[in-house]
Amino acid sequence: MTRMDYNCREFGSKGDGILDETSAIQKAVQACHESGGGRVIVPAGKYMVTSIELLENVELYLERGALLQGIYDSPNYREVDPEFPAKAMIFAKKCSNVAISGAGKIDGQGPRYWRKLDKPRTGRKDFTEVGVSQFWYEHIKEIGKPERIVAFYKCKDVSLTGISITGASAWTCHLVASENVKIHGIDIWNPTCGPNTDGIDIDGSSDILISDCTIHTGDDAIVLKTKNIAKTNHPIRNVTVTNCRLTSGCNAFKIGTETQDDIENICISNCTFYSPEEYELIDRCITGLAFETVDGANVRNVVCSNITMINARTAIFIRRGGWFRGERKTPGVLRGIHFSNIVATGTTYPSVIAGLPGYPVENVRMNNVEIESAPGREYKPVEVSDIPEYAEHYPEVFMFGPAPAAGMFIRHVDGLEASSLNLHFPSPPEAEAIVTDDVRNISINGRA
Repeated sequence: MTRMDYNCREFGSKGDGILDETSAIQKAVQACHESGGGRVIVPAGKYMVTSIELLENVELYLERGALLQGIYDSPNYREVDPEFPAKAMIFAKKCSNVAISGAGKIDGQGPRYWRKLDKPRTGRKDFTEVGVSQFWYEHIKEIGKPERIVAFYKCKDVSLTGISITGASAWTCHLVASENVKIHGIDIWNPTCGPNTDGIDIDGSSDILISDCTIHTGDDAIVLKTKNIAKTNHPIRNVTVTNCRLTSGCNAFKIGTETQDDIENICISNCTFYSPEEYELIDRCITGLAFETVDGANVRNVVCSNITMINARTAIFIRRGGWFRGERKTPGVLRGIHFSNIVATGTTYPSVIAGLPGYPVENVRMNNVEIESAPGREYKPVEVSDIPEYAEHYPEVFMFGPAPAAGMFIRHVDGLEASSLNLHFPSPPEAEAIVTDDVRNISINGRA
């Protein structure tokens, strides 16, 4: 059967930026699906919409100059599924062979759904002392908004290619319990102050390829998590991220925080993490590479290679903790994390690798890792015995407060081999470059 194109203008769309175009575009999607599949073409123009549901074998193609803009404060945004009750602007559920492509743009008008605060909205000491831009804003909860710009739930053979997405009110792109997803060449832009504006969330999904994307956002740029939505019990396996440029007001590439099912076989390579010099400290990336398990899941076999970071406050954070918000009540394994050819400049806080007593981080390998601290940062020595374990705390690199090391704090670790680990400081710090506590089978070669 020949796959056909369905122009949304033929179903009543005007592209004038005034009328609600949702129904017309949805009719085009339905007709395309019923005919066996094809492309729904959105020509250049401005289309005001709420929620569009993609169906099996349908590709939504946004031509250059096409803008899908979310209608502000509408009660018509739809939940993805009763099992996944987040409201989304464009979504698909329980289907296969769906795609969004083209050179057009999607805008959720996110900043209109936030309000600026007189003081940060967290009492957590680690964040209020160090500063995170998004905590000076809060969501306006009494209005109708899309909680996701793009969402896929229990889908297979998904493709996102070429489009630009901006104005997320919260998470931008959320993949839940889905398989065989390719995301290539998309641009995501949200302000660094945007609360909860993750870029791409991989949630209980496997066989994912993300390549050649540019992401600028307020929360984690790319994050892998297992929230166990609707008790899906889906692990994350076989994820590749390559050739991406990430700017984040939180973490550039992260595993966690939600870790209720296992995460393994992850590769990130040939990427740049960048916070511009003109950004204030609170707008800069907290951690370049953050790997956490705190809800009992096992995190294994993670490879990071050929990564450059500019002005990330911390290069590396690894945490095996015990928050336990799901069914598991024993710390999961965190094992087999490999770093090679990592270069970070402009850091302001030491890297941290921390397990728990009796539950160490295991088998970390580093080869050719260079971390250069920014000038003007003081590293005063702190006694290790004065640092609590904080087993049940939210995991973030600043959670322990002032660190005992100037370059890297390693605690409760069994198996760390570092060859050519080089830590650079503008002037000799008062604290030791590397401080260890309760470690076994460690070998570190390099210079500081």
